[in-house]
Amino acid sequence: MTLTRTNDQWLHTLRANDDKQDAAIGDLRDFLFRAVLFFFSRNLDDLRGQARDEILQLDEDCTQEALIAVVNHISDFRGDSKFTTWAYKFAINKALMADRHERWKSISLDGLSSLSNDAPIERAMQEKLPVPSSDQSMIQAEVIEVIRDVIEHELTEKQRRVLILFSITR
Repeated sequence: MTLTRTNDQWLHTLRANDDKQDAAIGDLRDFLFRAVLFFFSRNLDDLRGQARDEILQLDEDCTQEALIAVVNHISDFRGDSKFTTWAYKFAINKALMADRHERWKSISLDGLSSLSNDAPIERAMQEKLPVPSSDQSMIQAEVIEVIRDVIEHELTEKQRRVLILFSITR
Protein backbone atom coordinates (compact mmCIF):
# COMPACT_ATOMS: atom_id res chain seq x y z
CA MET A 1 0.00 0.00 0.00
CA THR A 2 1.29 3.45 -0.94
CA LEU A 3 -0.10 6.14 1.33
CA THR A 4 2.90 8.39 0.74
CA ARG A 5 1.26 9.93 -2.29
CA THR A 6 0.92 13.69 -2.40
CA ASN A 7 -2.50 15.25 -2.77
CA ASP A 8 -1.87 15.77 -6.49
CA GLN A 9 -0.77 12.16 -6.91
CA TRP A 10 -3.92 10.90 -5.18
CA LEU A 11 -6.14 13.06 -7.37
CA HIS A 12 -4.30 12.16 -10.56
CA THR A 13 -4.28 8.40 -9.93
CA LEU A 14 -7.89 8.27 -8.74
CA ARG A 15 -9.03 10.11 -11.87
CA ALA A 16 -6.91 7.96 -14.22
CA ASN A 17 -8.42 5.12 -16.23
CA ASP A 18 -5.69 2.51 -15.89
CA ASP A 19 -3.98 0.15 -13.46
CA LYS A 20 -2.72 3.09 -11.41
CA GLN A 21 -6.34 4.01 -10.65
CA ASP A 22 -7.07 0.42 -9.55
CA ALA A 23 -4.05 0.49 -7.25
CA ALA A 24 -5.01 3.87 -5.80
CA ILE A 25 -8.58 2.74 -5.18
CA GLY A 26 -7.28 -0.41 -3.51
CA ASP A 27 -4.95 1.62 -1.29
CA LEU A 28 -7.71 4.07 -0.43
CA ARG A 29 -10.11 1.22 0.33
CA ASP A 30 -7.58 -0.40 2.69
CA PHE A 31 -6.98 2.95 4.41
CA LEU A 32 -10.72 3.56 4.88
CA PHE A 33 -11.25 -0.01 6.10
CA ARG A 34 -8.64 0.47 8.83
CA ALA A 35 -10.17 3.82 9.80
CA VAL A 36 -13.65 2.31 10.20
CA LEU A 37 -12.29 -0.73 12.01
CA PHE A 38 -10.40 1.53 14.41
CA PHE A 39 -13.58 3.54 15.06
CA PHE A 40 -15.61 0.41 15.80
CA SER A 41 -12.87 -1.01 18.03
CA ARG A 42 -13.07 2.16 20.13
CA ASN A 43 -16.91 2.14 20.27
CA LEU A 44 -17.89 -1.46 20.94
CA ASP A 45 -20.74 -0.68 23.36
CA ASP A 46 -23.30 -0.17 20.60
CA LEU A 47 -22.17 -3.35 18.84
CA ARG A 48 -22.31 -5.68 21.81
CA GLY A 49 -24.26 -8.81 21.11
CA GLN A 50 -23.09 -8.88 17.51
CA ALA A 51 -20.81 -11.59 16.25
CA ARG A 52 -17.32 -10.71 15.01
CA ASP A 53 -18.39 -11.54 11.44
CA GLU A 54 -21.33 -9.12 11.69
CA ILE A 55 -19.05 -6.34 12.90
CA LEU A 56 -16.60 -7.02 10.06
CA GLN A 57 -19.47 -6.96 7.57
CA LEU A 58 -20.64 -3.63 8.99
CA ASP A 59 -17.05 -2.40 8.69
CA GLU A 60 -16.93 -3.56 5.06
CA ASP A 61 -20.26 -1.87 4.29
CA CYS A 62 -19.12 1.42 5.83
CA THR A 63 -15.83 1.20 3.95
CA GLN A 64 -17.59 0.69 0.62
CA GLU A 65 -19.99 3.57 1.28
CA ALA A 66 -17.10 5.84 2.29
CA LEU A 67 -15.09 4.85 -0.78
CA ILE A 68 -18.02 5.62 -3.07
CA ALA A 69 -18.58 8.95 -1.31
CA VAL A 70 -14.90 9.93 -1.63
CA VAL A 71 -14.84 9.07 -5.33
CA ASN A 72 -18.12 10.90 -5.94
CA HIS A 73 -16.91 14.02 -4.11
CA ILE A 74 -13.32 14.05 -5.30
CA SER A 75 -13.98 17.29 -7.18
CA ASP A 76 -14.92 18.90 -3.83
CA PHE A 77 -11.43 18.32 -2.40
CA ARG A 78 -9.87 21.77 -1.96
CA GLY A 79 -6.45 20.69 -0.73
CA ASP A 80 -6.76 22.41 2.66
CA SER A 81 -5.51 19.20 4.28
CA LYS A 82 -3.89 15.96 3.25
CA PHE A 83 -6.07 13.93 0.94
CA THR A 84 -6.05 11.00 3.38
CA THR A 85 -7.24 13.26 6.20
CA TRP A 86 -10.10 14.45 4.02
CA ALA A 87 -10.99 10.88 3.02
CA TYR A 88 -10.74 9.73 6.66
CA LYS A 89 -13.63 12.08 7.47
CA PHE A 90 -15.89 10.16 5.10
CA ALA A 91 -15.02 6.84 6.75
CA ILE A 92 -15.64 8.15 10.25
CA ASN A 93 -18.93 9.78 9.26
CA LYS A 94 -20.16 6.52 7.72
CA ALA A 95 -19.06 4.61 10.83
CA LEU A 96 -20.80 7.14 13.10
CA MET A 97 -24.04 6.80 11.15
CA ALA A 98 -23.86 3.01 11.25
CA ASP A 99 -23.06 3.08 14.97
CA ARG A 100 -26.03 5.37 15.62
CA HIS A 101 -28.27 3.07 13.58
CA GLU A 102 -27.11 0.04 15.58
CA ARG A 103 -27.73 1.90 18.84
CA TRP A 104 -31.33 2.77 17.96
CA LYS A 105 -32.45 -0.08 15.72
CA SER A 106 -34.10 -2.00 18.55
CA ILE A 107 -36.08 0.99 19.84
CA SER A 108 -39.53 1.43 18.36
CA LEU A 109 -40.85 4.98 17.99
CA ASP A 110 -44.37 3.59 18.28
CA GLY A 111 -43.41 2.09 21.62
CA LEU A 112 -42.29 5.50 22.85
CA SER A 113 -45.76 6.95 22.42
CA SER A 114 -47.22 4.30 24.71
CA LEU A 115 -45.15 5.41 27.70
CA SER A 116 -47.22 6.62 30.64
CA ASN A 117 -47.10 10.17 31.97
CA ASP A 118 -45.17 9.19 35.06
CA ALA A 119 -42.41 7.45 33.08
CA PRO A 120 -38.78 8.53 33.66
CA ILE A 121 -38.89 10.58 30.46
CA GLU A 122 -41.69 12.77 31.76
CA ARG A 123 -39.96 13.21 35.10
CA ALA A 124 -36.76 14.24 33.31
CA MET A 125 -38.64 16.96 31.44
CA GLN A 126 -40.07 18.32 34.69
CA GLU A 127 -36.75 18.43 36.52
CA LYS A 128 -35.20 21.87 36.84
CA LEU A 129 -31.49 22.27 36.37
CA PRO A 130 -29.55 24.01 39.13
CA VAL A 131 -29.18 27.76 38.64
CA PRO A 132 -25.51 28.68 38.19
CA SER A 133 -24.00 31.65 40.03
CA SER A 134 -21.31 33.17 37.76
CA ASP A 135 -21.90 35.36 34.69
CA GLN A 136 -20.87 32.60 32.30
CA SER A 137 -23.09 30.18 34.13
CA MET A 138 -25.97 32.64 33.80
CA ILE A 139 -25.51 32.65 30.03
CA GLN A 140 -25.47 28.85 30.08
CA ALA A 141 -28.67 28.87 32.13
CA GLU A 142 -30.34 31.15 29.57
CA VAL A 143 -29.27 28.84 26.74
CA ILE A 144 -30.61 25.85 28.66
CA GLU A 145 -33.94 27.61 29.17
CA VAL A 146 -34.19 28.38 25.44
CA ILE A 147 -33.45 24.76 24.63
CA ARG A 148 -36.00 23.59 27.20
CA ASP A 149 -38.60 25.95 25.69
CA VAL A 150 -37.94 24.61 22.18
CA ILE A 151 -38.20 21.04 23.44
CA GLU A 152 -41.46 21.72 25.25
CA HIS A 153 -43.20 23.88 22.64
CA GLU A 154 -41.76 23.29 19.18
CA LEU A 155 -41.12 19.54 18.98
CA THR A 156 -43.78 16.94 18.37
CA GLU A 157 -44.49 14.52 21.19
CA LYS A 158 -42.52 11.74 19.44
CA GLN A 159 -39.56 14.03 18.76
CA ARG A 160 -39.54 15.16 22.37
CA ARG A 161 -39.65 11.61 23.70
CA VAL A 162 -36.85 10.46 21.40
CA LEU A 163 -34.65 13.44 22.33
CA ILE A 164 -35.22 12.98 26.05
CA LEU A 165 -34.75 9.23 25.86
CA PHE A 166 -31.53 9.76 23.97
CA SER A 167 -30.23 12.21 26.58
CA ILE A 168 -31.14 9.86 29.43
CA THR A 169 -29.35 6.90 27.86
CA ARG A 170 -26.11 8.79 27.15
